[in-house]
Amino acid sequence: MDLSDPNIIIDWSHEREWRIKGDFKFEYDEISVIVGCQESKEKFIEYYNKSNSELLDRIKGIVVLKDYLEKANKIREVINAD
Repeated sequence: MDLSDPNIIIDWSHEREWRIKGDFKFEYDEISVIVGCQESKEKFIEYYNKSNSELLDRIKGIVVLKDYLEKANKIREVINAD
């Protein structure tokens, strides 16, 4: 691999896992689950309903990423139209 050309180097540092030494304590009501689309959200809910888990009752919520990306694109379109 030729690393002499800075134009072909990709900074992947944002992809690394962040870790802390020791235990990381949190409460379930501090957790939001992020899914890609509405279908994934429905499958997630179905899976946990079948398992009789109380997880869904305990977490803060489920975020559908596609909804946010579509809204961001609409905002970007409005800003760029001016």
